[in-house]
Amino acid sequence: MVAATARSLIRNHWNGHLPIDPTPIARAVGVEVMDDSDMGSVLGRFDYVDGRPHIYVNSKKSALCQRFTIAHELGHYALRHGDSFEDSADQFVEIPRRLVELEANKFAAFLLVPGSAVEHLIMRRNIVDPQRLMEIFDVSEVVLETSLDDSGGFHEIQAKRGGSGPAATHV
Repeated sequence: MVAATARSLIRNHWNGHLPIDPTPIARAVGVEVMDDSDMGSVLGRFDYVDGRPHIYVNSKKSALCQRFTIAHELGHYALRHGDSFEDSADQFVEIPRRLVELEANKFAAFLLVPGSAVEHLIMRRNIVDPQRLMEIFDVSEVVLETSLDDSGGFHEIQAKRGGSGPAATHV
């Protein structure tokens, strides 16, 4: 359900450009995205204000962190996790403590690194270097691995590379 929900948003609201900007996708489904510089250690928050869904993102964090945070908070909304979430770096660890946080992390990975784009880059453009893919999608290694593991992209990379040898990038 997590991957299917992210794929639906990508199919219906992504403009086709990489890296994916989750803000227009959120706004397309009626979620307001706001910067907040007074969040301290909180990375992001999802809440309803006057009945309308809002994502607040810590504007003091890096652009990479903000993109993932927006995608993560959008995951809480799209997966109908509830009315309010406040997320610190603890929720973004590789193995979060709560299932809803794990699902929101996976949703964010699937949204920012959609399987269809991975397949295109690997199979049609022969880009199999994970570092190059991280640059193209503008994501961390953990986010790329999460998406590749679940989309089958990891196996495609290994097949194109002929096993586990060094990657070659052909752009």
